[in-house]
Amino acid sequence: ELGDPKLLHEQVKFNNGAAASVYEHIKRSVDFLYNFTGLYGLVRIWGGDWNDCINYAGLQGKGVSVWLSIAWCLAAKQLFELAGMLGYEDDKKSYMEKYHIMRDRIDEYGWDGEYYLYARTDDDIPLGSHTQDEGKIFLNPQIWAVFASLDKDNRHIKSMDMAEKLLQSDEGILLSRPAYTRQYDYIGSMAEKPGGVQDNGGVYLHPAAWKLAADAILKRNDKVEENLKKMLPFDNDYYETKGEPYCMFNCYYLEYHGYRKGTPGQSWRTGTNGWLLQSTVKYIFGLVPELEGLKLNPCIPNSWKECSITKLFRGCTYNIKYIQKGNEHNNRISNIFVNGQEKQFKDNIIPSIEGAALDITVYLDK
Repeated sequence: ELGDPKLLHEQVKFNNGAAASVYEHIKRSVDFLYNFTGLYGLVRIWGGDWNDCINYAGLQGKGVSVWLSIAWCLAAKQLFELAGMLGYEDDKKSYMEKYHIMRDRIDEYGWDGEYYLYARTDDDIPLGSHTQDEGKIFLNPQIWAVFASLDKDNRHIKSMDMAEKLLQSDEGILLSRPAYTRQYDYIGSMAEKPGGVQDNGGVYLHPAAWKLAADAILKRNDKVEENLKKMLPFDNDYYETKGEPYCMFNCYYLEYHGYRKGTPGQSWRTGTNGWLLQSTVKYIFGLVPELEGLKLNPCIPNSWKECSITKLFRGCTYNIKYIQKGNEHNNRISNIFVNGQEKQFKDNIIPSIEGAALDITVYLDK
């Protein structure tokens, strides 16, 4: 975003008072998780990962999170890109090798045949597997497989297809299915919640915002539009919601919750907000920061025939208007006009000019 690698060299203290560069802090974090492994060399789940309600699965130190292992792959991928940018070729090579090692472990021990597992417990019980009576599939691993480029045999695409098939509902994309209906001593408080509430098979909006980004990466314009409509509190095309129309929530309650149907779990206090913003700006409008400037890589909903966004980037104001020429799936940039003049940009990266205002019109077709 800043285009200034000096940030990575700034000194930041540890808890014990010693200091190291931001880059070194990042390296140590990635190294820690790479070595914090349990079954099959995957990252331990311990008392929970993002889903802190799967808090019994790894208390013996053997259970692992397939999702967290996938997320680690994304972190390693970003780190070897950073290392390359800084000229640290040994680090770049090392983290690229570790990425492939972890990816191979995930593909061998975290693949359920048609999609990715969520976790394996201390006793090697697979969570998010078709072999289970409940909790057969979880959303998060399928999304993050796209982020982390787990593309062996197009598994990232296959798993997203299965998530769409098995987890989509009128109310929104479900976090898991079917919901747990009884307690399990190897899962945790997720299975103690009523079915369909929050992370027990509910419509949880933080991962729904992740899915917007994954669908945009895969250029699924129709799914971007559908899921965005289901998320927004003021759009009732699919489902009537009853929360405040000016903010986002952690979840929506479903029809079988009676009087709570369509109401949110809680307002404001949620990770949905930041990720909805990032998914919209970076992935739907496709404004991707690069060292050379701002890259345009949009995946615009089919019904947005014309849409605009303004972004202040490195002291330059980008006023961007997209115009779709075709009827649907218009993801190819055919023409770019800057301040009225047609321009050609390598990889559609528009350099920033500090203090300038750029009026940019972008035409899209198939």
